[in-house]
Amino acid sequence: MRSLGKIALDDEALNFSVNCLCRKKDDAHGLKGLSLTIGAPSSPYLSNSIIYEFDEFMLRAASNSGGIYTRYADDIYISSKEIWPSKKMEEQARSALSRYAPFLKINEYKVRRFSRKRRVNICGLNITSIRNVSVGRDVKKLIRAKIDYAMNDRLDKKELESLRGWLSYVESIEPGYISKNSERVGVDLFDQKINKK
Repeated sequence: MRSLGKIALDDEALNFSVNCLCRKKDDAHGLKGLSLTIGAPSSPYLSNSIIYEFDEFMLRAASNSGGIYTRYADDIYISSKEIWPSKKMEEQARSALSRYAPFLKINEYKVRRFSRKRRVNICGLNITSIRNVSVGRDVKKLIRAKIDYAMNDRLDKKELESLRGWLSYVESIEPGYISKNSERVGVDLFDQKINKK
């Protein structure tokens, strides 16, 4: 009997599950075997189940250290108001990973340590020095250009749908973003050009 997170499977059930969730791999580098399909709907559930015990340990360690542990897919974030808890939690994470998920390795190239003195970008979002979350200047500049194109009827239906999606995304992170932009070009014109079906 083997354990996959909190799920206990015998060898036959485990083999069946792996074959359902993975694809055969025979790539240009000569690597053969099975591989998870990146972006598959099952991937988050599988990765969460595999790393469940590690997550539980890190949540307890963070609570005991006065820090915060967050994970999104394979990106792990450790934060605290002071530097010492973060350093301690990083050491605990390395130790716990070797205990709970020894088949996973930390990509040292991607390890970053930040302070409030500089801009922090997490999963494409900027955390400002005053703890606000923003999509950043570049994204807003791109959206503003697309809005201007839409005002001049220079976006096709697909591009307009994409713009609406971007506007909704930014609005969910920075409430008031849509009204600010509609006021910039005129509320009625914005409604007519952007919200038309």
